[in-house]
Amino acid sequence: MAYLGTPIDTQNQFQSLQGKRFNGDGSTTAFTLDIAPSSVLDIEVFVENVRQDPNSAYSLSGTTLTFTGAPPSGTNNIYVVHQAKAVGTIDVPATYKSEAQTISGARTHTGVVGIGAANSTSVPLRIFDTGSNTATTELLRLETGSSTDDSGIKLDFRTAHTNGIIEFLDGSGSFDGNFVFKTGTGSALATPAERLRITPNGLAIGGTGTANTLDDYEEGTFTPTVSVGNLGSDSNGHYTKVGRLVTFTLLADSLDNTSSSNDILIQSLPFTSLSTAESSAHAVVACKNVNKSNLTLVAQIAVNGSQMEIKSNGAGGTSNGQAGIRYSDLGSSAAFKISGHYYTS
Repeated sequence: MAYLGTPIDTQNQFQSLQGKRFNGDGSTTAFTLDIAPSSVLDIEVFVENVRQDPNSAYSLSGTTLTFTGAPPSGTNNIYVVHQAKAVGTIDVPATYKSEAQTISGARTHTGVVGIGAANSTSVPLRIFDTGSNTATTELLRLETGSSTDDSGIKLDFRTAHTNGIIEFLDGSGSFDGNFVFKTGTGSALATPAERLRITPNGLAIGGTGTANTLDDYEEGTFTPTVSVGNLGSDSNGHYTKVGRLVTFTLLADSLDNTSSSNDILIQSLPFTSLSTAESSAHAVVACKNVNKSNLTLVAQIAVNGSQMEIKSNGAGGTSNGQAGIRYSDLGSSAAFKISGHYYTS
């Protein structure tokens, strides 16, 4: 059942009360105890088995018990019993020293913290590794940045010869989303070089400007289609998008329409191309079962679109050197394998 008061001590055994005996000689008034009581009321003093008045018969100063009058001579005729006040110390349980503990609730610590070794600097937190030898290696420090780099918090990872720093920049007093990664070796430890920066606009490498910022990376698959008819089930496409540049490969297999006079359009590219005329791009084409001789095929990617037209630079070309390949130019099970790249917005 529930109870009120201090919880029972389940970690340590209760300590027994302590006592002390003395021999009176009729002249000595001061005797030395083993434990210093806090008050004359914390002990019971007996002379010839008669309890003495704590308010008048004796006084205390540390471990010295002084009677107002000398007790008579006798063997062990004076004895002192300590009351129920704690007379010893309680050790921290062994499990608290060797096992993980959970602390709930708020805790406040003032001053710097050193883990593994003393922290003799003003850095709020330093973690050290003494290893198996006498040398102490600093592994990590958590500190505030200097006014020169306008940083809020630094995590400084250190070893004996190299270090890496992650800075959480706060820019004019409020965190602006910049994470900066720096490394240094040898004499460059004091001023490590910036290698990478994560900004609100993306990943900046080698600089902090727009030209150095990578804002997107993606890779995946897509299923190409054609403007007339259908493709075989083996048709497939793969792409990688780095920033605005899309690199792709596709297989348009077994086109089933061989009669339409329309130019062949491969559709369903993974991203829409840029809308400017100069962004038009070409891709390399390999073909099977196309009824044209002296073919050099290219795929022209449409402006502001997700399709491309198969064209020939060989026989039958127009005055500008290119002519579209029509569905009627195809033989049975015709196929195209295309690789290229283009820019998207």
